[in-house]
Amino acid sequence: MKKPSLQRLIQLQRNNQLLKDHANDLANQLIIEFDINEGNKIAYFLKVSQDLDNYSAVRRWVEKWLKQQYPLTDDNAMYAELKHDDGLYPQIKQQFLTHFPASCVA
Repeated sequence: MKKPSLQRLIQLQRNNQLLKDHANDLANQLIIEFDINEGNKIAYFLKVSQDLDNYSAVRRWVEKWLKQQYPLTDDNAMYAELKHDDGLYPQIKQQFLTHFPASCVA
């Protein structure tokens, strides 16, 4: 089995950080748009760790969703382009809303 080179590992880590940073930006948009308050009940609906507060739960969920849609690779361009993808936030918003009962988001 071939071991990954140090350069590739460094690149993967950089791309992982880019993805995390973008996930935080997108999560902040959700938090602002839906006026999410402090608390700890949202984690239940998003199916993330129950010990997370609302803000951390949203951030974890967005990061998890992004990693499912864009698995980690060493392709720099893809992660740089994500930052400028105007269609990404509406997708995340739509997926986010599916986790809550209709009475909560009406």
